[in-house]
Amino acid sequence: MVLESRPLTHASQAEWSSPYTPASARLQAEIRAEWNQYFTDANFRVLCCLVCSERVFGHEAFF
Repeated sequence: MVLESRPLTHASQAEWSSPYTPASARLQAEIRAEWNQYFTDANFRVLCCLVCSERVFGHEAFF
C-alpha cells in the first residue's frame, strides 16, 4: 500500500494542519507562511529595493 501526500497549495494551510498531517508537510507550510509575512512587510520590500538598486545601478544607498 502506497500513501501519497498531496502538496500544500496555500501557505495558510499551516493553520489547518491536524495532528495527522505529516510533520514535514506542516513544517513546509509554516516556512511558506513565514516567508509570505516577510514579503508583505513594507520595511522588507524597501530593503529589497535598496539592495537590488545597489546591485543593478552600482551605487550605494545612504540612510
